[in-house]
Amino acid sequence: MIKRLVCLILALSAAFAVTGCTEKEPPPDPVILPAAEAVEDPTGYRVVNPTQYPDYTFEGAPSNMDLRMTAVRAMRDTLSIRWSCTDGIYYCKTGPVSHKFFQHQPDTTYAGVLYSNASTGIFQFLEYYDQETGRLLFPGDGDDVKHVLGSSCADCLIWGWNTVCNSIVGSYYPVTMVYANGYYPVGDYTYDTSISTFNRLPTNTIIEQNGEAVMLDAYTKVQPADALVSSTDNHGMMVIEIPHVVYHPDGSINKDESYVVIQDQRGGTGAGFYEVEEDGLTMLYSGRTEATYTFQKLLEKHFIPVTTAEFAGIKDYEVPTVTASAQTVKELEDLLAVTVESNYPLAVVNAWVEDTQGNRILLDRACFGGAKDTGVPKAYKLGKLEGLQNFASSAYNQKTLTVRIEVVTSAGTRHIPVSYII
Repeated sequence: MIKRLVCLILALSAAFAVTGCTEKEPPPDPVILPAAEAVEDPTGYRVVNPTQYPDYTFEGAPSNMDLRMTAVRAMRDTLSIRWSCTDGIYYCKTGPVSHKFFQHQPDTTYAGVLYSNASTGIFQFLEYYDQETGRLLFPGDGDDVKHVLGSSCADCLIWGWNTVCNSIVGSYYPVTMVYANGYYPVGDYTYDTSISTFNRLPTNTIIEQNGEAVMLDAYTKVQPADALVSSTDNHGMMVIEIPHVVYHPDGSINKDESYVVIQDQRGGTGAGFYEVEEDGLTMLYSGRTEATYTFQKLLEKHFIPVTTAEFAGIKDYEVPTVTASAQTVKELEDLLAVTVESNYPLAVVNAWVEDTQGNRILLDRACFGGAKDTGVPKAYKLGKLEGLQNFASSAYNQKTLTVRIEVVTSAGTRHIPVSYII
């Protein structure tokens, strides 16, 4: 059985509100997609049907709000997918602010990918998800799963952004959402843009340096898909509505009555879940699909608003593409030297083989996540696939075969850049 590498990425749309009042649309149902279905494998390699991934791409030039709401939807999908488990999953999610112990009980309905430091999202989660039963099938205990599946607050937020934005660089931490890594301030507040993390200039200091009035004005300017980050709270969350702003008679902002609506991956208190009644069920969420923060609370928690170059209108949207360094090879060994590359972060790379009878054999799959220090790659050398390496040296490769390399980007698109007839 071939070793499977581990993976990542993210979804849903939110409602708008006008100043002083709220008019909401009902949220769409959470995305639940088929998992890979295993079938008998006479070759000793894994034969599965392809996983169906959500697709967040646009053709042409989408509006700025289309981009924003797609990122909101992508993060919402990650926060709301429903699942249960057979044997239970227990683990402690550690972090710089607090430790949270999660007990996923058997035959209990949960919503959203696990809250962990695995830095993966909905695409990786679907690799272990059974569509017919709605069960998460993971071959390991809680200590294993927390390193493989799930996302932290910043992971979930950035994978939502990555569906339509490819300008972000660096690792996935709230404190790294600085200008140097492609994050732009929302509003007129300023700070030293040469810093590499907010550890060098904490967000509470930025608020003090700019003053309350400037920061309150910045909160009024956030739009759906913008983020609010705090280095002291070590948290990042996504705005999902236009802010609700209330003014005093003198024209100043009422910070106690004004508020924003957000979604985030955080983990609740106590048992670590948020209980939500849906469709006659008590759903246990590891994140929040809707929560309100007054401007006063944002100040107290030292949140500052940031956004991406695409949302700020500084950079145009790019349609996801995938290329391969070679279009033809004569031997399977030569295929190991081929590199696939995208203009977006890679989520999954599959190596398939079809024999002369049309049987599809999955040699290996690489899923990308946990890239806390380096970010998620946009290029990948096929020789890193252990299953493809083993297959290239096996006797089975002497037959006439078609090798298909399939790539899923952070936008969810499935590309088949090359097919190699060996």
